Amino acid sequence: MDDARGGDRSGDLEVRRLRAGERATRIPANAQGAQYTPSVVGFNDDGSVIVGQKAADRAIRHPERTATAVRRHLGTDWRFTNHGTTYTAPQITACVLRKLKRDAQAALGAEVTDVVLSMPAHYGEAERRATLEAAELAGLRVRRLVGETNLAGFAYAMQTRPADETTLVLDLGAGTFSVSLLYGIPLAILGVIVTASFITDGAGSALAVAVLFLGVAGLVWLRKFISSPRHTAARVKYVGSQNTGSRFRDAQLSLYEPGTVVQSGDETHVFRWDTVSVLQDLTRVSHKMYGTETGVSWIHRYQLTDPSGTSYLVTGDFTGPEQWGPEIQRRVAAAQLPRAVADIEAGKTLEFASIALSRSHIRAHGRSVSWSEVQEIRVDKGYISIRVAGEWFSLAKTTTNAIPNVFIFLELAESLRTAAA
Repeated sequence: MDDARGGDRSGDLEVRRLRAGERATRIPANAQGAQYTPSVVGFNDDGSVIVGQKAADRAIRHPERTATAVRRHLGTDWRFTNHGTTYTAPQITACVLRKLKRDAQAALGAEVTDVVLSMPAHYGEAERRATLEAAELAGLRVRRLVGETNLAGFAYAMQTRPADETTLVLDLGAGTFSVSLLYGIPLAILGVIVTASFITDGAGSALAVAVLFLGVAGLVWLRKFISSPRHTAARVKYVGSQNTGSRFRDAQLSLYEPGTVVQSGDETHVFRWDTVSVLQDLTRVSHKMYGTETGVSWIHRYQLTDPSGTSYLVTGDFTGPEQWGPEIQRRVAAAQLPRAVADIEAGKTLEFASIALSRSHIRAHGRSVSWSEVQEIRVDKGYISIRVAGEWFSLAKTTTNAIPNVFIFLELAESLRTAAA
């Protein structure tokens, strides 16, 4: 299915959150009619697996055949043995995920393959790898692992949609204490300033309270820091308007470190620098009086498209296009150019509309030219032109404003040409 399903792996209870609408979510009942499934795995005498509340009920009578709190063992060499068969923590966890998958598919009436999993904030690389292994054993593809406090912040953003604020998220329970300080609440690029987490028990409650007060004090200080000139460079805002066909309405373009957010009326559009596709259209307008040029201006149009196909056209109606236009180019190039270079080095061919680039050639419309033959590349009257053996010709019949991320194309092509010279 197109939508990813979410599962909470952070505590001793599992839950599936299914997307029911644009922002709404619902928690479906499992096969037993409950909305929560305990993360407990038991084994019958014949070796068959029991998962959930039934396994939890049997834990008192058959502790030797019941695995509990396995999440604390992910990333370790912990083993569980039953009737001569030994299981790792990822294998036990996969039993729980398989049940959740079956229950979710029954509720949806469709196959579930992609998931987003939450996890304790203190999980390191070993625990993450073990979680991914468990999901793979359960036949699930993990789109993203998210810390539980960060996910709570995302949920808060989805429900309340605050324009811009700093939020302290606390999580006390299941033997851990986690704190996340988040800023820039717009969904999908919500920034995490700091996340702290530790495992605790009853004796650690005093420490938890101490950390709570320190966290609140840190929030007060960081709010002042975020509003300082030093930090505001990471969050630049431009105001403007959007033509809705019958009227104009207020809009705001905000540039953050991970991406950009456009807020127009009740709509919020989010684009990450590392995934956005940009169609750039810069039109030079010559102002003349009595046949003499008196000035020049530019019309700026940037169509931003995310991987799902959602687009937004940012135009010169936003103040400062001469600032935000080049800044969008710079940030997209910084996020995507290194990956493009790595793909070329790995022998891949990258396509920019009708033009294809490889380590050895540039190709368009059936015509291919090796980089050693290319003397210069430039934009000429809205087309990509190259010079080969002293002769200029247009390689593509597509205008530059129809080439996604054309500024990345030009920089990548120039580096390949220079390397082959």
